[in-house]
Amino acid sequence: MKYLFLLLIPIVSLVADENRRTLSVRGEAEVAAPSNQVSLSLTVVTNDKAASEAIKQNRAITTKVLAAIKALGFEEKEYSTKGFNLNPVYIYLKDNQERVLKGYEVQNRIEVTTSKLDLVGALIDQATASGLNQIGDLRYDSSDIEKYRLEAIQKAIFQAKQEAEAAAGAASITLGKISNIQIEPSSRPQPFLKAAAFSTNTEIIPSTVNVRAEVSLTFELD
Repeated sequence: MKYLFLLLIPIVSLVADENRRTLSVRGEAEVAAPSNQVSLSLTVVTNDKAASEAIKQNRAITTKVLAAIKALGFEEKEYSTKGFNLNPVYIYLKDNQERVLKGYEVQNRIEVTTSKLDLVGALIDQATASGLNQIGDLRYDSSDIEKYRLEAIQKAIFQAKQEAEAAAGAASITLGKISNIQIEPSSRPQPFLKAAAFSTNTEIIPSTVNVRAEVSLTFELD
């Protein structure tokens, strides 16, 4: 299902000089594109006094998490290791004046990017059951962003033309041809989650991605 939201912020200006008069209108339109891609990070975190033991524990859990991902039907191209960190962990004594090494922390981050939206909840459940202890960066996206950006541009131009016609009628002036169209650069569309509840049987409801277009039209006046 496609959701469409239109937002128009008209800025109308009338310019006159020796050669011509113009009317300028600015419009905005927003289209909510249904998401068909999702990405999230799965991080295995382990701690131990010895760095080698922290790494060993992390490797064992990560192997189980990867096996769970594969068992759900994800292909290798849909997931990969994006970060591996080994950091010392310190505690402070005597009013934070003395620092003592407590041990080491290992973080191994796996990023999953997939179009299998229906498997995200099961992925979270199976990964946590395998020992995963951090989940983050759940992001929905659309592979059809350009399609919806062009639609938003069309809607913004249509609405801006209507505003120009209304302004011209109220001012008793006649619109001529459009002498200039300016399309503002697009920022990265922002996804909006409908829901994301992490529980024993996790249910993830896909979001939409809002795509906005801003245009400026300049009309010559007859």
